[in-house]
Amino acid sequence: MTRKSIGQALVELALILPLLIGLFIGIIDSALLVQGYLTVNYAAREAARWAIVYQPPQGECLTHDTSGNPINDDNWPYCPEPPSPTPPEYPNYYEENDDAYYRRRAQLIKLEAIKATLGLRPDDICNYTPPNDYQAPHTPAEIDPCINNHRLDSGMLGVQVWGLPSFEESVMENHPGREGLPVRVRVIHNVPLFIFDVFWPDAYVRVISEAEMINEGVQVGYGNQPPPTLPAAPPVDPPGTPFPTVPPLPTPTPGASPTPTPLPIYHVDLDFVEEHNLLPDEREHLLAAHVTDSTGQSVAGTRVMFRTDAGSFDYSGMGHTSVSEYSGADGHARTAIYANQPLTATIHAWLDYDGDLVIDADEPSDTATKIWTTQDAYLIVSNHHPDPLEWIAIDLMDHPAPNNPYSLWWCPRGGAAITERLAYPVNVEADTWDTASAVSGQIPAGALGTYRIESHQGGGGADPCGASPVAYSASIEVAELPPDLRIVDLAFAADVILSPWIPITINITIQNNSPVTVTGGPFDIDTYLDLNSAPSVQQLGQDKQWLSTLGPNESTTLTTTIITYKMGEHTLWAQVDTSNYIAEGDGGGELNNTAGPVDFFAMDCVFDAARSDDFDAGLK
Repeated sequence: MTRKSIGQALVELALILPLLIGLFIGIIDSALLVQGYLTVNYAAREAARWAIVYQPPQGECLTHDTSGNPINDDNWPYCPEPPSPTPPEYPNYYEENDDAYYRRRAQLIKLEAIKATLGLRPDDICNYTPPNDYQAPHTPAEIDPCINNHRLDSGMLGVQVWGLPSFEESVMENHPGREGLPVRVRVIHNVPLFIFDVFWPDAYVRVISEAEMINEGVQVGYGNQPPPTLPAAPPVDPPGTPFPTVPPLPTPTPGASPTPTPLPIYHVDLDFVEEHNLLPDEREHLLAAHVTDSTGQSVAGTRVMFRTDAGSFDYSGMGHTSVSEYSGADGHARTAIYANQPLTATIHAWLDYDGDLVIDADEPSDTATKIWTTQDAYLIVSNHHPDPLEWIAIDLMDHPAPNNPYSLWWCPRGGAAITERLAYPVNVEADTWDTASAVSGQIPAGALGTYRIESHQGGGGADPCGASPVAYSASIEVAELPPDLRIVDLAFAADVILSPWIPITINITIQNNSPVTVTGGPFDIDTYLDLNSAPSVQQLGQDKQWLSTLGPNESTTLTTTIITYKMGEHTLWAQVDTSNYIAEGDGGGELNNTAGPVDFFAMDCVFDAARSDDFDAGLK
């Protein structure tokens, strides 16, 4: 080989070597990307499939995993999160409420997804469902804080679960969904690159996979309806979040570093600066925040936080001083604020990039002032969204003292029909023309719908509603209470024979301890023999009875029979709404559905007066 040919080969090698190295780098990192995508896709499907078929008993402590291996981990999430102090029967805490149970199920689903990602190289694993207080309600669907905080970190692995609590309610995060309703599992992984990491520190490519399936079972009353669909999951990077920039690589020759691409700039503008509303008719104020980019174009799908220092974003006018809403196609995020009395509120709207509920210097924001005023006499009502039979506080303000006494009336609006005098006589102070303290009034029984409270001079007559009141409140929306089923009595029938192999007659008295009719039925009543503790939800009993409905505060007695097959001591339990078809709310209605234990002794030899030999009365 001549020197000329050797030199030609070296030149050709120098030209082709960078291409071969680049191809080798691409093959390695491409293989990692394909592995990451296939793994998260498999994990999402496996977790969703596991979610719809595995539903642990509510309140039951799990001592073994799905493979039958003993669990040596902390109690959470395999056992219910107990209250404090821990009840003596823990770890099987059978009063675990619905919210704690669904949160625990969501955590188990997340762990199943993480178990299916074996082979990945995660650094930050976001799969924790906060138990909070064991009675705490769910929070609306939004980006998980852990995922939000680590979404730009190489190696981040996160799992999210969404489900529907019912046909009528909105999708909730950390909720596995009810029977017959969909559940969605999303797995997110920032795949760390192996070769490119040398040139680009912490380099990664994000892969995401979602799986949605329908939970086993059906919702009673909805069997002929298709299950609702879940809305699109919120984006991992909320619109409006500045994009990360890559730090410039050092240059071999001195000089200025390359100028980074300018970050997108967003603006938030409330639709008013200062507004005045006149109570009571203008108690509600609708407001909107407009999100735009640096060119003035509207930005859709951006999560906007609202906060106020007075009033409330809840129709009741109490609590809920902050709320988040997403901007629509026109770039506007809309909400409403309410006031129950004259006040001045400072309202903030901002893009909470880091999710800390604090307005930071780099987060676009805007501020406005809302003022509610009154004219002449007016009423202050403590709650404009009460429950039936709830007590509310009413203040009479600027009512002329010479016209004492006054009466307070419950007056219908629209289709409502109940009229009732709440209080009489009511006197105001001579110097202030206000009541010295709030007057208590109870929402009338059966009052559902829209009403208002009116003040009238004197007793008001038979029905003064609408006839020149001295003052009136804004509309009051009375929400319907959920039913509350309970067993008030579990007893044996008179003259019953307690003996093995002989049917034993028992009476079960069920009561609806609520002023509303039970809907969503039918519902079941189960009886149990010889349980070590109270039956759990959906635990099948020895005998089952059905009821279609119960009226407000109505009770009924069912008669059924049980059979024991051995003599000795026994225990009897009963449970109403075993299948959990009736939604009894979050106020403890689900916690009083069991009765027992009733202890009894079954004798093998039983005295029967009809077949006894009473020699004083002759042989029978």
